[in-house]
Amino acid sequence: MENEKIYFEDELKKSPVFNMSLSDKELFHSNFLKWLAVTYPSNFLNMLKELVGEKKLELLKGFDKENETFEVLREYKNFDFCITHNGLPVLILENKVKSIATSSQLKEYEDKVKILYGEKTPPENICYIILSLSPISDEIVGWKKINYDSLSKRIEKCFKSISNDYHRQLIEDYSRFIFTLSTIINSDTCENYNLEELKINDIKEKIKYSKLLEELNNVLLSNGYNVLSISASDIKHLMYKDEKWKNRGAIMNKLEEFKDDKKPLLMTNFNYTNSGGGLIEVNFKLRNTQSHEDNDDDFFCLIQFQKNNYRVGIVFKDKVKNTEDFKNNFRKKSTIYNFLNNKKLWPGNIEIKVDSIKVASINDINQFNPFFFGKIEFNEDVIDRILKELERYKDENCGINICTAEYYLSSNKENQ
Repeated sequence: MENEKIYFEDELKKSPVFNMSLSDKELFHSNFLKWLAVTYPSNFLNMLKELVGEKKLELLKGFDKENETFEVLREYKNFDFCITHNGLPVLILENKVKSIATSSQLKEYEDKVKILYGEKTPPENICYIILSLSPISDEIVGWKKINYDSLSKRIEKCFKSISNDYHRQLIEDYSRFIFTLSTIINSDTCENYNLEELKINDIKEKIKYSKLLEELNNVLLSNGYNVLSISASDIKHLMYKDEKWKNRGAIMNKLEEFKDDKKPLLMTNFNYTNSGGGLIEVNFKLRNTQSHEDNDDDFFCLIQFQKNNYRVGIVFKDKVKNTEDFKNNFRKKSTIYNFLNNKKLWPGNIEIKVDSIKVASINDINQFNPFFFGKIEFNEDVIDRILKELERYKDENCGINICTAEYYLSSNKENQ
């Protein structure tokens, strides 16, 4: 009975179809790569040598033999794909299917390795690989860059000799699949494909908006802002000074890098919703420069662009059950209230009125109340529009400015 159990478990582990079924689009590819590495280590090693060069893989010597000192891991310490030798990482692969790789994110992974392993893993003892469906920025250094097109060709070449017909056919199918996917996603005429029917529209949208966010971050940095790109969930935790959440320590460490910097701090992110598609957001808190009486931790400001809709608004910590009560309380914060209602600060004939806010809950925890809606095409200068929006909050005469990192560091320490 035990032998039978082991047999069926091994059969499942060897089955590529089973590995494909384990998770979503991005994890699906990492699962498949793990199956290739575990089932055909010699072929896998030859494929890596062609992709990154033999010199980079000296620490994988013996991987293609039966050697228990090597282990292939997926989602190990939140690394997409990893090979360890005697418990230490010798190869780390970051897999980007639904977004683009950024130098800052990859630098965080390198720093994480230093924190976890210290001097045991100097950079020269690890082969860092970034595998991406979309083009990889020239700004990224220290990582071997591989696109899915190249991966397809190397898989086709290095696995064509395996004797198991079933496995070979599946591997050939996978190779054709990723080549076709890469061709469609990176095509100049991508929009002409029926992406929704193919169920890959989300991939294209996520790549499109992650690229826009990277461009936006670079422009903001060059215009006198500090920028922290973190998830929408982490932004809310930070804004509302929550005492405990998963990424609190890492984010506070990032803020420490800006603690002596008086530049306004913006928090950005990109996201995707099934109903509205891709979006980018800029989040920040306003403070009264003349009095602390107005300052409030119950809301923060947000600029959002999604599917040609441009919005400026406020996110509230709690659901507003009574619109009039909210308006009355908000009017008491006179400086911020008057600032947001001063139409002279806004372009053209746009009339901003906080009084027009209606109760429109997005979820059970908080809500986004836009006080201005506008239409803007994606191919128009969205970034310039956002930059001009932010400049309004830097006017020293208005009595309002955007909080610096010092605000978040001090307010979160008070809550410890």
